[in-house]
Amino acid sequence: MGHTILTAAALGLLASAGAAALAGETPRLEISAGDCWVDDQGAAKAGRCIKGWSGTSAKVRWLVEFATAGDVEATLKIAAPAGIAGAKVRVSLGAKSVEATVGRTASWKEFASHPAGTLTVAKPGRHVLTVQAVTKPGVYVGDMTGVVLSGAAAAGAKVIAKSTRADSVHLWWQTRAKGITRFYNEIIVRDSYPATFFMACGFHRGYFGMQEINRRRKVVIFSVWDPRSKEQDPRKVKAGDRVVAMGHGEGVVVTRFGNEGTGGKSMWEYDWKVGRAYRFCLQAEPSPGATTYTGWFYLEEKRAWKRIASFKVTGKAETLRGLYSFVEDWRGHAAHKFPRRALFGNAWVRDADGKWSECTRVRSTQAGKLPNVNAGVVDGRFLLATGADVKDTRNGQRVFDCKPHPKPPTVRLPKP
Repeated sequence: MGHTILTAAALGLLASAGAAALAGETPRLEISAGDCWVDDQGAAKAGRCIKGWSGTSAKVRWLVEFATAGDVEATLKIAAPAGIAGAKVRVSLGAKSVEATVGRTASWKEFASHPAGTLTVAKPGRHVLTVQAVTKPGVYVGDMTGVVLSGAAAAGAKVIAKSTRADSVHLWWQTRAKGITRFYNEIIVRDSYPATFFMACGFHRGYFGMQEINRRRKVVIFSVWDPRSKEQDPRKVKAGDRVVAMGHGEGVVVTRFGNEGTGGKSMWEYDWKVGRAYRFCLQAEPSPGATTYTGWFYLEEKRAWKRIASFKVTGKAETLRGLYSFVEDWRGHAAHKFPRRALFGNAWVRDADGKWSECTRVRSTQAGKLPNVNAGVVDGRFLLATGADVKDTRNGQRVFDCKPHPKPPTVRLPKP
């Protein structure tokens, strides 16, 4: 239930498999990374390619329907330039696994074939094909566009889309304030699932919020993009074009990120709970030729603000603009079963003179055209919802207003 046959791709593959059989050629099924889902962190699906593959815990999976039993040869399509090549990657189908050693390619754009070995389809029907890195000599395993299965059991095989990635949904905060140096917001998560990002304080240089990575791991995350880079590999960004980490709170891990632009990322392990309100404050401190951005998270249990991290962006002094929030399903697994819902609000901005003004109007958008998204006003806060059984009650409305609060929040930030 909930599975959709990829008709266009499947028909094409069936036609080519049938033609191959008539011509006496070996049946062949080309499986695209665009049709997979990814379990656990350490790899991400970007279009029709697996990128940012840095972890050995990440499992890239497909649901394949085989018309016949028999053997198939598995071949991986991976790009791995110098410094990356040499990873061992396991391919599993049923009880049997084989491994490929990833050879060197000329660049990230050259996807070579890396044979893994023979797998056995025990009986016709639907089977999960899994690809997982075993070892890697470099930072990344490589970029992967898919798997090729060739052999008798590939004849008539189809790829099944197990789930559709839920559309990301956004709120764009409307304000007339100028010279904004602080952006305060709150989140109450109503429904969550692994690989969900509830982003409270987005701005033109980055974003700040919390994530459920898996059922055992939740984090607060604050990231800022490099100011002058079009690279996707963080190692290729020149030192002068990088954000500068200026310190972080206790227990926070600061690293570099890539594959969605590049920049600095900070993560703090925190077991946040569904149904509770969490407070975020983003701070901008302009100085001659630079701006330092700091993410602050309020710990209700300690009644104190915790600094997550501070990042300096060089080039010019700036204040905050382009303020937004979102809910994102970044993996695309089980979106047909589990919704993501959150309430945002009691959102305020403060200008350079220390004057607070509330953001009581938002514009809602979505990345995609799926019908199971929603936005609106619930309990005096702005709702974002996506995936599974979510019903769109907007009736074409995209701009929403909520009642103002009587006074701004009390935000006494400590010195970093």
